[in-house]
Amino acid sequence: MRTRKAAWFLLLSGSIGTAYDAKATLTPEDYPLVKASEVEEIDPALDSWLETYSVERSKPIPLSESDRTGLRNFLVPMQTPQGLTRQGKKELESYFGKLETDATLWQQFQQDPLASVLLEEILRSNVKIKNFQVYLGRYLQTSTQKSGAQIRLSRSFYWLVPTSASTASPPERPRKSPVDWVQQALRGKNCDEYQRNLMAKWQQPPASLELEKEIEYGDAVVRCNKNKGTSFQDHLWENFSPALVKQFGTPVLSWLAIKRARVLWNGNQDSGAWQMLEKIRNTPEDPARADALLLSARMKENTNAEAEAVSLYNEFVTQFPTHADAGEAQKALASLYAKDEKWSDVLRLCEAILLREDSKNADDRSPSDAGFSLLWGGRAYHNLGEESKAREFWARLMTEYYSTYYGALGQYLVEQMDKQSYAVYPAYTQAFKTSQFFGAYDNTENTGFLTRALFYMETSRWSEARYEIQALGEEMPEQKAAKSLLLYALGDWLPAIQLFGDVPRSLRNTLPRGMERIVFPRRYKGEVLAYAEKVKIDPDFVFSLIRQESVFNPNASSPAGAKGLMQLMEPTAKREAASLSSPYATHKEKNYAVGMTKKTKGQGLFNSKLNLMLGVHHLNGLLEKYKNPVFTLSAYNAGPAPTARWMEKYPTQDILYFIEKIPYKETQGYVKLILRNYFCYKKWYATSKRFPPIDKILDRLFVHAKPIEPSAYALD
Repeated sequence: MRTRKAAWFLLLSGSIGTAYDAKATLTPEDYPLVKASEVEEIDPALDSWLETYSVERSKPIPLSESDRTGLRNFLVPMQTPQGLTRQGKKELESYFGKLETDATLWQQFQQDPLASVLLEEILRSNVKIKNFQVYLGRYLQTSTQKSGAQIRLSRSFYWLVPTSASTASPPERPRKSPVDWVQQALRGKNCDEYQRNLMAKWQQPPASLELEKEIEYGDAVVRCNKNKGTSFQDHLWENFSPALVKQFGTPVLSWLAIKRARVLWNGNQDSGAWQMLEKIRNTPEDPARADALLLSARMKENTNAEAEAVSLYNEFVTQFPTHADAGEAQKALASLYAKDEKWSDVLRLCEAILLREDSKNADDRSPSDAGFSLLWGGRAYHNLGEESKAREFWARLMTEYYSTYYGALGQYLVEQMDKQSYAVYPAYTQAFKTSQFFGAYDNTENTGFLTRALFYMETSRWSEARYEIQALGEEMPEQKAAKSLLLYALGDWLPAIQLFGDVPRSLRNTLPRGMERIVFPRRYKGEVLAYAEKVKIDPDFVFSLIRQESVFNPNASSPAGAKGLMQLMEPTAKREAASLSSPYATHKEKNYAVGMTKKTKGQGLFNSKLNLMLGVHHLNGLLEKYKNPVFTLSAYNAGPAPTARWMEKYPTQDILYFIEKIPYKETQGYVKLILRNYFCYKKWYATSKRFPPIDKILDRLFVHAKPIEPSAYALD
């Protein structure tokens, strides 16, 4: 992000606040910042490796210059249009002749990770080797090497190998997910069937059930029936009650009451929900009292009864400081205090959150809680007149949580404060060396998978490479980092991002500079740049949205029916297609778009070019309507009706406050992540100048929240 003129005259200041506890007090030396001009954004060796092995490389690899040692001496020329020369064929025949008589050479061949690849390539290239099937059968029967080539050969020549070898299946990366049927229920599929299954499960002996999980499963079924209305959902919980009481006793009624209250609240039946919670709140020994207090506080905040909400939040955090949701309550309370300019109270709460997080191992800290406390604690210090303390908080935020929404804001603020652009942390890390980076795969089996994967990637055999990469281990953190890079180079961006997210922060801080860039791919760059230019949208803003919507998968489809790269709904696509005009789209392109959206029942949206054309047009329309990227993103995700309600409910120029108060957690997270994405795309690629609407929002970050007329949302 380029350094810009700051609008710091908009920042408010006040009296001196409380001193920060020594345990978390920082000095500038604790988090040394590096000027962006002093380091290269991405390690040149890493950039070179990606240029060689990535599916997005700009030019093919000159195989004539590739390593030709060992079996590669035969394999490399086989990948060229000319194939093996006459001399090469003679050498290959001679090599196989020696295999028949030289036991040591045969053993080396068996153990070579490229042996199965060579056998498959001989067949693929139609090279004639005397008694080839004899060698092939001998290898398949005796080799302990596991590879995609070996499995494919075993299936093609099944009569040469045992049954088990010919029916082996490619390994799949394990997924961390809840029970499958719960996930399906949440997606609105087979609700009645899963309800019957759940009720049958609750007839089992109590020892096989866990209350928390059973409540979660019940909640999944209730949400599955969301489209049937509040009364039906409430009726479901009533039906669940007898079976759950039989299993867990009468105390379960309080937990069910909280679930029912939430259903009623979501259905705008606040009085009924409040009555259900009141008895629990007034019963000190009730095990569900903490949850009742928290839900009550949220309800009061939602109805603008902020004084009552503050009282309930305070009661919750005072009496239940170790509750799993203590951080969420403290953040909600801090936001309300910030709205009323009670900066000392904001600081007190941020200190409490930060001290709790600092007591944990660095890899176990919550980026959300710690990031919030550092951002808003720094803001409190600034408004209390302690500029150096504010900078300490934001400097720590931008370095320790650099890959998060809060970290991006921290870096922006420090850069504005210092009038200096800094490198994304960590700036100084170990250089990229393949032997070191892939050193976690130093055992025989993993080395074989890696060797074959790199060969296939080098020769653009992406499907074959995929098997080898999927088979690599990922038990160690170092293996996760290495495998995520391979997946990224392969173009499997979603699994690459998911796996890289599992890498502990302590290890991520030591990886070669630019590794974080693999979390922000830019496929379809040509189309994105072209359409963005037509409507004068920053293409990095479009990349940021696509990254969150589909991770650049043109075949992505949501349970709600959104399709393609920019996850367009069919009615939206039809409307956008009908509204296309020159110079954005030619008459021919418009007719094509209208036809594809009408005749294919939305299936045409899986066409990447069509999806981008309509998606960018739709995004531009929202930007023109709202004049504000935050409200635009909110409407893109949640729809215009909820966004209009929130704009009316939180009429504020303080966009940070607005974001924290978006009631839909999914939408709040969506907005934060896309703003984070935008910052990272700007830092890693800098493909265009800053986006004027984003500039205006960032310049206004610290204008205090004050009620204003709705028209003021239209920033000029």
